Amino acid sequence: MEIESWIMADRRGIAKFLSVPLNRIPHNTDEIEKPKEFLVSLARQSRKRKLRQELAPAQGATTAKVGPLYNARFNEFVRDHWDLERAATVSTSLKRTMDRISSLYSA
Repeated sequence: MEIESWIMADRRGIAKFLSVPLNRIPHNTDEIEKPKEFLVSLARQSRKRKLRQELAPAQGATTAKVGPLYNARFNEFVRDHWDLERAATVSTSLKRTMDRISSLYSA
């Protein structure tokens, strides 16, 4: 499991951030086979050229799987835009993780 499936679980937030239609993001992000690759493919579809350049590797890149600012931009998204509660309603694995962490602190 990759963290990208949890990032995409806030479907409305990530669609707005990437400037892509909401219907491009699956309803069950936990079932995306390769979430990082899927997220990069979404970034390639962004209406914002700057985001495409920052998040997706350059055309013809042979070793890079992500763009030069992939981590920085998604850190920004999680810090400033991601809605954890909304994401947990989509991702059962995220909800399970939140419940486990909560039970550790309430014990």
